[in-house]
Amino acid sequence: MAFDLLLYVVFPYIAIIMATVGWFYRAGYDKYSITSHSSQFLGEKNTLLVGSYFWHYSIIAILSMHAFGILLPDVFNMVVTNENRTYWEYAGYVLSVISLIGMVMLIYRRLNSRRLMAVTTGIDWLVLGLLTLQISLGLYVAISSEAIGSAWFISTMVPWIQSLVIGAPDYQAVASLGNSNPWYALHFINGMLLIALVPFSRLGHLIAYPFKYAWRKMQVVVWNHNPALSE
Repeated sequence: MAFDLLLYVVFPYIAIIMATVGWFYRAGYDKYSITSHSSQFLGEKNTLLVGSYFWHYSIIAILSMHAFGILLPDVFNMVVTNENRTYWEYAGYVLSVISLIGMVMLIYRRLNSRRLMAVTTGIDWLVLGLLTLQISLGLYVAISSEAIGSAWFISTMVPWIQSLVIGAPDYQAVASLGNSNPWYALHFINGMLLIALVPFSRLGHLIAYPFKYAWRKMQVVVWNHNPALSE
């Protein structure tokens, strides 16, 4: 019981407090550091283009569905019904696979560039690893679960998150689910860890993201000298 309380109540609140306080501090005192640090001209461009599109658009869709269920659970249940739930599930599987492919491409590109390796920090590798793990876990528990993924998400995870937000944590159901299958628990806790790391890593650009980037034209970088001389 005490361990469940630590995992599903204490740690989530610590993660939320770290994210909130850290974000306001960084935005107030170091706002110009909030960036994803573009690597467009530091490494191979085609892999970046495909990998970035695969990763960003798929993960935005996945996070949007999670947010939809958390913020509007009743509407979510009206949209995702027992009659069409299977189609939504398979769409989630496809998006998860696409996001994993994109992440693998981006990591591979980084590993194969001396320039990119030189500007990649320990926290960058930690975040990349946790993101890859989170998507893999989400896909695994969705496929392997006896209950359909969107069903246990809306019936167990959403009430837990909502109870944390209103300050009346109700963690018994999610703890029971996590105890029955450790992969669920790891998925929940890893997600909270990523939230805690937002203001301390490149994930900060998630909050400060200029949404016009989604439809603006590709930026063209023009060299004013021969890049080969910089090798």
